[in-house]
Amino acid sequence: MEAGGNSIKRRITLMVLAISSVLLILAGISLFILQAWSLRQNYIRQIEASADLTSRNLAASVIARDRSGAEQTLGSLRILPEINGAAIILDDGKRFATYADDQMLAAGLGQHTSSESIIKGSSLTLARPIEDQGKRLGMLFLSADFSAPYSELLLLYLGILLFVLFVSLVFAFFLARWFHGFVSKPILKLAEVARKVADERDYSVRADSSGDDEVRVFTGAFNNMLPRIQEQDGKLQKAQAELREKLKSLHLEVTERARAESELRKLTAIIDNTPDFIGTIDSLGRIRYLNAAARNMLGLGANSNIGSMKLSELHPPWATKLVSTEGIPTAIHAGSWSGETAIRHTDGREVHVSEVIIAHKGSNGGLEQLSMVMRDFSERRRAEEALRLAELKFRGFVEQLPSITYQTALGNACALSYVSPQVFTILGYTPEEWMESKELWARQIHPDDKYVRSPAETTAREIGRFSGEYRMFTKDGELRWIREQALFVSGNAEMPDSIFGFLIDITDTKLNDARLAELNTKLLETSRMAGMA
Repeated sequence: MEAGGNSIKRRITLMVLAISSVLLILAGISLFILQAWSLRQNYIRQIEASADLTSRNLAASVIARDRSGAEQTLGSLRILPEINGAAIILDDGKRFATYADDQMLAAGLGQHTSSESIIKGSSLTLARPIEDQGKRLGMLFLSADFSAPYSELLLLYLGILLFVLFVSLVFAFFLARWFHGFVSKPILKLAEVARKVADERDYSVRADSSGDDEVRVFTGAFNNMLPRIQEQDGKLQKAQAELREKLKSLHLEVTERARAESELRKLTAIIDNTPDFIGTIDSLGRIRYLNAAARNMLGLGANSNIGSMKLSELHPPWATKLVSTEGIPTAIHAGSWSGETAIRHTDGREVHVSEVIIAHKGSNGGLEQLSMVMRDFSERRRAEEALRLAELKFRGFVEQLPSITYQTALGNACALSYVSPQVFTILGYTPEEWMESKELWARQIHPDDKYVRSPAETTAREIGRFSGEYRMFTKDGELRWIREQALFVSGNAEMPDSIFGFLIDITDTKLNDARLAELNTKLLETSRMAGMA
């Protein structure tokens, strides 16, 4: 809007300056022409008056044939620098006297017998009769050129005119800027309101309609139009939105139908080729569809008739009961159910599966059909069972050792994931108590031996193992010597790096070592005393 404001302001200023300039130039040209014409007429009248006076003064000199007097009279014309030549021609055609350059006189002027003025541009040639009591004695011819003073005065007048024009334009410029506040400001305010309405669609704004001129009438009309524009704009937008929605619905209907057919073909191909069991049953429990993987898991051929099969024929009795009493009711209520069940192969064996049941309801909320998705996890169950047995054997072996066995994630040295029951035998804490507190292990170490255990994690990470001996307090406050031996075990995506280690009670060994050292000391003392005796 600033650009628009400047444009209006500039236009008003240019308009005032243009009008002022035209008027001033026209007035100046008129004055200049008038002054030029007046100046020209003044020069002509002055020279003609000088010619009339000189012709009367020459009568006596011509009668007396006083050439010297005549030339002296002609010489008085020098007071007018515009006269550049003069001559006296007698009636017999002879030149009686001349002044200045009489060659500028036209040769044919001697034939004139009466007063005559010939003006060509800035040149003037005059002919005046020299008479005495009505009798003509001869002719006085003058040649004048007033171009030089005429040009100087015209240049002076032109300079004055230009100066007046410049001062007038400057005054008109500031006057136009002052008029801007009365003319363009109300228009700019109205334009700002119009911009806000157009850009922000804010029809609540109103333009200031103060004043008593045509702008107030225009502003009032604009304010009165805004509610109608808002109403029409709302109707137009509503109609456009409805039209877009109809076109969008029509387009979606056409594209959705084609896409649905395409997706149906893709979905059918996916379902037929998926390795999972996929089937549907109706609200009465009758089988309506089984994909290729389902037929294979049940031991049915590709062309086997399933039209008479029911849900109870898919599962063994215990699984049928679970699905009937829990799976289907939950799916109908919550939309889906998942759990571990089994299906029955035609050869009688059970195939353990993870099953998902999905309920499909109609527009009235009633059940239309159920979808079943099952995945065979027999191999996984066998692997889990093997892992469970291996873990039981490992724990059975570990719990027979005379040391405390532990496992902890690297980075949390006191966050144990396993500790063997021997922690109760050696330190007096149950495994649950030992694993519950992250600070318990560090707190039970003798203050003078904490430095031994503190680098365990860093050492195990760097060299793959850690070994150290330190003292620990039991739950009853008894001090016992512990030897720790730990190994670093690299993890994977499912299991982080960890430390697997043993805490061995070496208190008896330390006591025996102390007794042995004491006995050796006594033996040395006895031997020394015996040698001295």
